[in-house]
Amino acid sequence: MLKSPPQVQAQLAEALTLISESDFPKQWPDLLPQLVGQLKENVADYSVLYGALTSANSIFKRFRHGEILAGDLNDELRLCQESFGGPLLEISRAVTAQVESDPNPSKATLEYPLRCARLAFRIWFSLNYFGLSELEFEMLPEFMKIFDFYLTFENAALSQEADAEQESLLDGVKSAVCR
Repeated sequence: MLKSPPQVQAQLAEALTLISESDFPKQWPDLLPQLVGQLKENVADYSVLYGALTSANSIFKRFRHGEILAGDLNDELRLCQESFGGPLLEISRAVTAQVESDPNPSKATLEYPLRCARLAFRIWFSLNYFGLSELEFEMLPEFMKIFDFYLTFENAALSQEADAEQESLLDGVKSAVCR
Protein backbone atom coordinates (compact mmCIF):
# COMPACT_ATOMS: atom_id res chain seq x y z
CA MET A 1 0.00 0.00 0.00
CA LEU A 2 2.71 2.46 0.98
CA LYS A 3 4.80 2.17 -2.16
CA SER A 4 2.20 1.21 -4.76
CA PRO A 5 1.14 3.48 -7.63
CA PRO A 6 -1.90 5.68 -6.87
CA GLN A 7 -4.29 3.52 -8.92
CA VAL A 8 -3.25 0.42 -6.98
CA GLN A 9 -3.41 2.34 -3.70
CA ALA A 10 -7.04 3.18 -4.41
CA GLN A 11 -7.90 -0.50 -4.86
CA LEU A 12 -5.93 -1.52 -1.79
CA ALA A 13 -7.61 1.24 0.24
CA GLU A 14 -11.03 -0.19 -0.57
CA ALA A 15 -9.87 -3.67 0.43
CA LEU A 16 -8.43 -2.25 3.65
CA THR A 17 -11.75 -0.54 4.41
CA LEU A 18 -13.61 -3.83 4.15
CA ILE A 19 -11.05 -5.85 6.08
CA SER A 20 -10.69 -3.30 8.87
CA GLU A 21 -14.44 -3.24 9.48
CA SER A 22 -14.27 -6.79 10.78
CA ASP A 23 -10.63 -7.25 11.84
CA PHE A 24 -9.58 -3.93 13.32
CA PRO A 25 -8.48 -3.54 16.11
CA LYS A 26 -9.08 -6.89 17.81
CA GLN A 27 -7.58 -9.14 15.14
CA TRP A 28 -5.14 -6.53 13.84
CA PRO A 29 -3.81 -4.77 16.95
CA ASP A 30 -0.48 -3.73 15.43
CA LEU A 31 -2.04 -1.88 12.47
CA LEU A 32 -2.20 1.55 14.14
CA PRO A 33 1.31 1.38 15.61
CA GLN A 34 2.63 0.38 12.16
CA LEU A 35 0.83 3.29 10.47
CA VAL A 36 2.02 5.76 13.10
CA GLY A 37 5.55 4.43 12.64
CA GLN A 38 5.33 4.93 8.88
CA LEU A 39 4.05 8.48 9.36
CA LYS A 40 6.93 9.35 11.65
CA GLU A 41 9.59 7.70 9.48
CA ASN A 42 8.41 9.06 6.14
CA VAL A 43 7.45 12.69 6.75
CA ALA A 44 9.59 13.81 3.81
CA ASP A 45 8.68 10.92 1.47
CA TYR A 46 5.31 12.04 0.17
CA SER A 47 4.53 8.92 -1.82
CA VAL A 48 4.89 6.72 1.30
CA LEU A 49 3.20 9.34 3.48
CA TYR A 50 0.29 9.47 1.04
CA GLY A 51 -0.02 5.68 1.19
CA ALA A 52 -0.02 5.70 5.02
CA LEU A 53 -2.62 8.49 5.14
CA THR A 54 -4.76 6.71 2.56
CA SER A 55 -4.62 3.58 4.71
CA ALA A 56 -5.57 5.51 7.84
CA ASN A 57 -8.41 7.29 6.04
CA SER A 58 -9.73 3.92 4.85
CA ILE A 59 -9.81 2.65 8.41
CA PHE A 60 -11.18 5.77 10.10
CA LYS A 61 -13.90 6.78 7.65
CA ARG A 62 -16.24 4.24 9.20
CA PHE A 63 -16.62 6.63 12.12
CA ARG A 64 -18.34 9.13 9.77
CA HIS A 65 -21.47 7.08 9.25
CA GLY A 66 -23.54 9.29 11.52
CA GLU A 67 -24.74 6.59 13.90
CA ILE A 68 -24.31 6.99 17.63
CA LEU A 69 -21.27 5.00 18.67
CA ALA A 70 -21.61 2.54 21.50
CA GLY A 71 -19.63 -0.27 23.05
CA ASP A 72 -16.73 -1.62 21.03
CA LEU A 73 -17.00 0.96 18.24
CA ASN A 74 -16.78 3.82 20.75
CA ASP A 75 -13.72 2.16 22.36
CA GLU A 76 -12.16 1.77 18.91
CA LEU A 77 -12.71 5.45 18.14
CA ARG A 78 -11.10 6.45 21.43
CA LEU A 79 -8.12 4.18 20.67
CA CYS A 80 -7.76 5.74 17.22
CA GLN A 81 -8.00 9.28 18.60
CA GLU A 82 -5.36 8.61 21.25
CA SER A 83 -3.00 6.78 18.90
CA PHE A 84 -3.34 8.93 15.82
CA GLY A 85 -4.19 12.46 17.01
CA GLY A 86 -0.66 13.57 17.87
CA PRO A 87 1.01 12.08 14.77
CA LEU A 88 -1.73 13.58 12.60
CA LEU A 89 -0.98 17.04 13.98
CA GLU A 90 2.74 16.52 13.33
CA ILE A 91 2.08 15.48 9.73
CA SER A 92 -0.25 18.45 9.23
CA ARG A 93 2.45 20.78 10.56
CA ALA A 94 5.16 19.25 8.35
CA VAL A 95 3.06 19.32 5.18
CA THR A 96 1.97 22.89 5.85
CA ALA A 97 5.55 23.97 6.51
CA GLN A 98 6.54 22.47 3.15
CA VAL A 99 3.79 24.38 1.34
CA GLU A 100 4.61 27.61 3.18
CA SER A 101 8.37 27.35 2.61
CA ASP A 102 8.26 27.66 -1.18
CA PRO A 103 7.46 31.26 -2.15
CA ASN A 104 6.48 30.35 -5.71
CA PRO A 105 5.61 26.64 -5.82
CA SER A 106 4.58 24.91 -9.01
CA LYS A 107 1.58 22.66 -9.36
CA ALA A 108 3.90 19.62 -9.47
CA THR A 109 5.63 20.71 -6.25
CA LEU A 110 2.30 21.15 -4.47
CA GLU A 111 0.52 18.03 -5.68
CA TYR A 112 1.59 15.50 -3.06
CA PRO A 113 1.68 17.92 -0.09
CA LEU A 114 -1.87 19.07 -0.89
CA ARG A 115 -3.09 15.51 -1.39
CA CYS A 116 -1.56 14.59 1.97
CA ALA A 117 -3.12 17.64 3.63
CA ARG A 118 -6.54 16.72 2.23
CA LEU A 119 -6.27 13.20 3.61
CA ALA A 120 -5.03 14.46 6.99
CA PHE A 121 -8.04 16.76 7.25
CA ARG A 122 -10.45 14.00 6.25
CA ILE A 123 -8.92 11.81 8.96
CA TRP A 124 -9.30 14.66 11.49
CA PHE A 125 -12.98 14.91 10.48
CA SER A 126 -13.48 11.15 10.93
CA LEU A 127 -11.81 11.07 14.32
CA ASN A 128 -13.88 14.02 15.55
CA TYR A 129 -17.21 13.35 13.86
CA PHE A 130 -18.93 12.81 17.21
CA GLY A 131 -17.09 15.57 19.03
CA LEU A 132 -13.62 16.43 20.20
CA SER A 133 -11.84 14.23 22.67
CA GLU A 134 -9.80 15.97 25.34
CA LEU A 135 -6.64 15.45 23.27
CA GLU A 136 -8.23 16.85 20.09
CA PHE A 137 -9.59 19.80 22.05
CA GLU A 138 -6.05 20.61 23.17
CA MET A 139 -4.82 20.40 19.55
CA LEU A 140 -7.72 22.43 18.15
CA PRO A 141 -6.02 25.87 18.22
CA GLU A 142 -3.07 24.58 16.22
CA PHE A 143 -5.30 22.77 13.73
CA MET A 144 -7.35 25.95 13.32
CA LYS A 145 -4.18 27.88 12.37
CA ILE A 146 -3.37 25.20 9.80
CA PHE A 147 -6.95 25.22 8.49
CA ASP A 148 -6.88 29.01 8.22
CA PHE A 149 -3.69 28.83 6.19
CA TYR A 150 -5.26 26.49 3.62
CA LEU A 151 -8.53 28.40 3.43
CA THR A 152 -6.63 31.56 2.51
CA PHE A 153 -3.88 29.91 0.45
CA GLU A 154 -3.88 30.78 -3.24
CA ASN A 155 -1.55 29.76 -6.03
CA ALA A 156 -1.75 30.92 -9.64
CA ALA A 157 -0.70 27.53 -11.03
CA LEU A 158 -3.47 25.81 -9.07
CA SER A 159 -6.17 28.30 -9.99
CA GLN A 160 -5.75 27.48 -13.68
CA GLU A 161 -7.13 23.93 -13.56
CA ALA A 162 -7.80 22.29 -16.90
CA ASP A 163 -11.42 21.33 -16.18
CA ALA A 164 -13.53 23.95 -14.45
CA GLU A 165 -16.25 21.35 -13.80
CA GLN A 166 -13.97 19.15 -11.68
CA GLU A 167 -12.83 19.90 -8.16
CA SER A 168 -9.30 21.26 -8.21
CA LEU A 169 -6.59 20.01 -5.91
CA LEU A 170 -6.75 23.14 -3.75
CA ASP A 171 -10.56 23.08 -3.71
CA GLY A 172 -10.37 19.51 -2.40
CA VAL A 173 -8.18 20.63 0.48
CA LYS A 174 -10.46 23.56 1.25
CA SER A 175 -13.50 21.29 1.12
CA ALA A 176 -11.85 18.91 3.61
CA VAL A 177 -11.13 21.85 5.92
CA CYS A 178 -14.74 23.02 5.75
CA ARG A 179 -16.01 19.58 6.66
